[in-house]
Amino acid sequence: MEAQESIVVLENVKKYFDIRDSKGKKGTLKAVDGVSFQIKKGETFGLVGESGCGKSTLGKTLLNLFPITEGSICIDGQEVNQLKSRKEKVAFGSKVQLVFQDPSACLNPRNRIGAILAEPFKIHHKSSMSKQEIDQKIDELLTMVGLAPEYKHRYPHEMSGGQKQRIGIARALALNPEIIICDEPVSALDVSIQAQVINLLEDLQEKMELTYLFISHDLGVVYHMCDRIAVMYLGNIVELADKKALYEDTLHPYTQALISAAPTIDLEKTDRVVLKGDVPSPSNPPKGCKFHTRCPYAMPVCETENPELLEVKDNHFVACHLCKKTLREEIRK
Repeated sequence: MEAQESIVVLENVKKYFDIRDSKGKKGTLKAVDGVSFQIKKGETFGLVGESGCGKSTLGKTLLNLFPITEGSICIDGQEVNQLKSRKEKVAFGSKVQLVFQDPSACLNPRNRIGAILAEPFKIHHKSSMSKQEIDQKIDELLTMVGLAPEYKHRYPHEMSGGQKQRIGIARALALNPEIIICDEPVSALDVSIQAQVINLLEDLQEKMELTYLFISHDLGVVYHMCDRIAVMYLGNIVELADKKALYEDTLHPYTQALISAAPTIDLEKTDRVVLKGDVPSPSNPPKGCKFHTRCPYAMPVCETENPELLEVKDNHFVACHLCKKTLREEIRK
């Protein structure tokens, strides 16, 4: 993939947190530990993994909510870690927005919906928009997400979970962003409401030419929504490919286990991959390949060398010593 085709470019991004254990001893939690990928303009890029793998932290780092420990994030040609002044950060906020996981927690319960949706305009267009213009924009946003303009007079507690998530989406769209980070936007909703919100996101993407980073642990939703998918484990990307290739030609043992664990109505399915042990702590990750302590195919090299994320097939990247060994054997043949 050529860099000029991409609106988001991450290079060796790391995000570490200083922590203390129960005895007061200092340590480092490596939430994101050297992540690189690119997102093309107009695509939906999926990021999946178990809870605690660092995917939400990566999304917030991309938003500049967390400062980068190391590496580079470039969005539409602009380095995120070089934003210094408040003016630059405010301008960046109009370009990249976030849809939160819990729609109830991200809306101020003391404010009416109209006041919540008016806030982005007051921050970014305080002197250039009249009250009437802001009110008109609020009506347009509510209509855009499938709600009547009258909803602006309600409080969040007077709305259902699906309606509140629509408000969250409307707020994210207020400033006409180019990129929206969806941090598990349907995980807190009923299945029937999930489908409505997903369809809404797809319709809005087509109408507004949006680019999505879609973070989720639901493989079914990710497969439906995304063009390409990256699988994350303990702060690292272990596999990245087009969604069809990822599901039909899965290479990394961890991805195989994730896909096999997805719920299915196929009663004859017997290819379940059960991983042994628990996910290691990101404050004390294993040496070498971080997955080797749970991998059924671990080799001696896995205990000492952390594999790089390399392209082993067309646009199919994997970080696995076994896959590289297999590929070398196939080339020799």
